[in-house]
Amino acid sequence: MPNDPIEQEYSAWERDHVNDVPDDDHIAMDNDVEVVDAPAKQKCRNWRTKEEDALMKCIVNELVGDKWRAENGFKCDFFKHLEKELEKFLLGTDLKANPHIDSNVKYWKVTWAKIIDIIVLSGFGWDDVNKCILLEKDIWNEYEKAHTKKANGMYGKTFLYFDD
Repeated sequence: MPNDPIEQEYSAWERDHVNDVPDDDHIAMDNDVEVVDAPAKQKCRNWRTKEEDALMKCIVNELVGDKWRAENGFKCDFFKHLEKELEKFLLGTDLKANPHIDSNVKYWKVTWAKIIDIIVLSGFGWDDVNKCILLEKDIWNEYEKAHTKKANGMYGKTFLYFDD
């Protein structure tokens, strides 16, 4: 059990609401978010697991109907709407539609496209339990040599929100 009271509060809430979508329940957020330097001198925000969980639940909840769906993704202002939903759900959050939500969704899309490209290859598979790419290390090493950019950081990593 974590020592941080916010983590304890979230853990208790998560146990009770693991399959729920966000409603009027709130999670207090502290604002000591780690910011790291990106190569282009732009600041990157590292998302917490509970923030990504909340974002994914909000997206799933909002996409139940066709209100926010469009042919090429999401309708205009969808991320702005998600920002408002996250403010209700994560008290004290500083997540904004642009750049935070927009860039995280783009990251998910790029990562999931890489996973799909990898798991369709012979000898590669998907582990539904651990949510990771399934293969032998020596096969991965050969793949990584040939596809350095695509393979970078993918081996042994868990992708919680990917569902083949």
